[in-house]
Amino acid sequence: MLPKRLGPLAVVTLLNVSLLATAGHAAKDELKLKSVAGYTKCADQDDDGSGICLEALDRLVKAQPGQSFAAGKAVRAKLNHAAALPYFATALSKKATKAQCSDPDLHMALVAGLAMPPDSTASAAAREIVFDKCWTETQAQTLAALAQAGSGSYFAENVCPKLKDRNLANPACETNPAAPHATAAEPRWKPLDARTIQIEGAAKAYKGPQGELVQRAAKAPLSA
Repeated sequence: MLPKRLGPLAVVTLLNVSLLATAGHAAKDELKLKSVAGYTKCADQDDDGSGICLEALDRLVKAQPGQSFAAGKAVRAKLNHAAALPYFATALSKKATKAQCSDPDLHMALVAGLAMPPDSTASAAAREIVFDKCWTETQAQTLAALAQAGSGSYFAENVCPKLKDRNLANPACETNPAAPHATAAEPRWKPLDARTIQIEGAAKAYKGPQGELVQRAAKAPLSA
């Protein structure tokens, strides 16, 4: 509790000192990784999703971009596969080697990313890697995953427009038009034959003004 004799300026000064001390303590306790292996060790000890470990890995990759691909492989092994895509995207941003494009961890991350909504960051990174960086090495597994996902899936929404740009047809990208609704056939009335008409009761025949024959049945009670 602050003494009552302190004026407003003194109070502000003490608060600033307290905030600086808190910030310095947080900076001192900030996790620092020396290598990607340190992230794996951290993630093994963290049961809540490795949030602190990821933040430390982000700082490591920012300082050492050459560790990006290894970071992607490590994250793929510990979290949702798609979470590794930002690291892979950083690693392949300038040049992608055949070995990198053929890496199974990358392939798993790409399939996971392409299965996400098209407007997500992960799917955007996956599309760029597959179609702009590693198409030769990822074509087979991408098309196999597309066939399994089928039309109408997020995977199809991510992949089909890109295949169309390459003039590549795929059954999963074809949309079948809706079948037209069946219309009931109009009833066909058979022409009446005056010779076969059965009339209950007496009947009278008249000729019309044009000579046509008109028949009229007399009203008669119907039999019960």
